[in-house]
Amino acid sequence: MLILAIETCLGECSVALLKGYSVISYILESRAHKQSEKLILMIEQALEENNTTYEELDYLAVSNGPGSFTGIRIGVATANAIAFAAGKKVIGINCLEIIAFGKNEKICSVLDAGRNQVYAQKFINRIPHSTIELIEYSQVNEFADGFKIIGNKFVEEINIPNAKNVGMVALKYLQNSNTKLLNEVDPLYIRSPDAKIKTI
Repeated sequence: MLILAIETCLGECSVALLKGYSVISYILESRAHKQSEKLILMIEQALEENNTTYEELDYLAVSNGPGSFTGIRIGVATANAIAFAAGKKVIGINCLEIIAFGKNEKICSVLDAGRNQVYAQKFINRIPHSTIELIEYSQVNEFADGFKIIGNKFVEEINIPNAKNVGMVALKYLQNSNTKLLNEVDPLYIRSPDAKIKTI
């Protein structure tokens, strides 16, 4: 199974090509400048390094949020365009689940949402134990009570989403016969201009 995985939700941009559970190519661009232009070049580089074409891919996987509105839009639009052109299915992976990947314990994944707020979700042995919430930073410890806090800011352990883990989480879903495969995925923004902050 050959999967092209894309991660762009937090400003960094990464691409991975996975053959089963083996990562055969991984490219990271840590600067957000001209992210959309660099992403296509990175994808083409990963394919060329492995003498692979878009048509030879089995699936695409992309982090679809929450995170940077611009980053989410670029990653999702690129994955959907490739899936459409190559006639492939694409799977969207929640960034908070990517953070929890490989953690066989009680985890509260946290992403900085700006405005002294965070996106947060709890997992037990990588299985979601709550919905995604947009909460005040001051509420994180209360929300995460009894769970280890990991993520990109205000946390016990730094863990940044990357394309390798996007692909690994996608493989978990692809092995489940109940997973619905899509022709395109929708962005998962969570916050909207008139969003109300959840209090707990």
